[in-house]
Amino acid sequence: MDGKFGWDTEKEPLLRGINIRIARTKLTMIVGPVGSGKSTLLKGMLGELPLSEGTVELSSLRVAFCDQTPWHMNGTIRESIVGASQFDEKWYKSVIRACALEEDLSQAANGDHSKIGSKGITLSGGQSQRIVRLYHSLIKVFL
Repeated sequence: MDGKFGWDTEKEPLLRGINIRIARTKLTMIVGPVGSGKSTLLKGMLGELPLSEGTVELSSLRVAFCDQTPWHMNGTIRESIVGASQFDEKWYKSVIRACALEEDLSQAANGDHSKIGSKGITLSGGQSQRIVRLYHSLIKVFL
């Protein structure tokens, strides 16, 4: 109750004042915009990141969580999407639109030429998943 979660216990928690009860027999969805803390909340509830205040109680140990941790090469967003495939601008733009990455790319300093991976910008879990899905979609088309 009244949980505060964050990755660094020396800094202000990312999520504060969290009070949530989830019924075991109900379907519960956690929704929100990209980067709003959905994955952070779930990891906090499962004890996978520091709880700086409050308590977490699980009524069952039978809990599963499939994390969003795709791998990206050190390169640009475009390079990560296209991979070893041949670049086709018309198809690339239609897939970017279909995967709802237009707004994300417009917010990145260098658009799809922004560097990602361990030497680049940090993507949210959702952004990272969409980029990986784009890559796999393009592979199927071009191979």
